[in-house]
Amino acid sequence: TVSLAAVNTLPVVTDTTPTTAWTEASGTGANTPVVVDSGVTVTDADNTTLASATVSITGGLQPAEDVLAFTSNSSTMGNIAGSYNSTTGVLTLTSSGATATLAQWQAALRSVTYNDTSHNPNTASRTISFVANDGTLSSVASTKTVSITAVDTLPTMTDTGSTTSWT
Repeated sequence: TVSLAAVNTLPVVTDTTPTTAWTEASGTGANTPVVVDSGVTVTDADNTTLASATVSITGGLQPAEDVLAFTSNSSTMGNIAGSYNSTTGVLTLTSSGATATLAQWQAALRSVTYNDTSHNPNTASRTISFVANDGTLSSVASTKTVSITAVDTLPTMTDTGSTTSWT
């Protein structure tokens, strides 16, 4: 008698080119988030759905500055929801009932953005790691580097608008 046991294989997350550039806004306006990796792919040889994923700042985290964000779009991402922990730098994405498809997970991971809220940012690069979970096994982390460019903001001086007399 030969018995066969099903083997669960790891999901696979694959990033594209290694570096994404983020540049501070000039002046005192709000900094603009950048998509971390618009070409990231997600596969799993034996599952058509996944349960969860994390996107983490695993290198260079500046908790007071760094933000990973995700805006769910139910038409392309199903029921995937997310929450960000600024202390740990971890964006956790989950699918209720583990029903989101691989294509929906791929769309969700492709929409993750990085932003630095400081107007004096730490310019060390950030390492961003993507990990997907099929409900049992987690993928090996796929990493992407975000390079940080600070922009020197000109000082401003404002007068009172009134006249000063001198005698």
